[in-house]
Amino acid sequence: LFSSGATGPGQRVDDFANLWEMKANGIVGAYWSPLYGKVSIFDRVPIHFQTYLTVGGGLAQLQRQSVVYCQGTPNLQDGTCPAWLQESRIAIMATAAAGFKFFTHQGGAVLLEARDNIYSDSYRVNIDRSAAQQGVSTGDSNPHLTLTHLLLVNLGYVFLF
Repeated sequence: LFSSGATGPGQRVDDFANLWEMKANGIVGAYWSPLYGKVSIFDRVPIHFQTYLTVGGGLAQLQRQSVVYCQGTPNLQDGTCPAWLQESRIAIMATAAAGFKFFTHQGGAVLLEARDNIYSDSYRVNIDRSAAQQGVSTGDSNPHLTLTHLLLVNLGYVFLF
């Protein structure tokens, strides 16, 4: 990652996109269940199911660690950095999901869901690595709006009250 010539004056690099990790989120949304029915398994055991679609929005707590912006002098022999730039932020998030609930009894159901959480990405471009290693803040925010899609497949159990 680092070499003796890689940190010379004037070397400018861009950080990577989509490095944000979601630590927590809160969403509010609308839920639509267009189909409810039952399926018979082994000709005698009816299983009730429900399909649903949901959309919503909220806030996400995000954290990232740069893989380019080193805030200390790197070890040139093994390429390690003592302090990568770490950032945290709260971002607006949109979400959409589609799924099935298979009811086991009145108080619960097995859930199978596909969900997309969408939030804006931000990262630094034009980073002067030698200035960053001296502790000087460097780089500009990415001027283009880019979105991150965090795709999830959920399998779980839902307790109904």
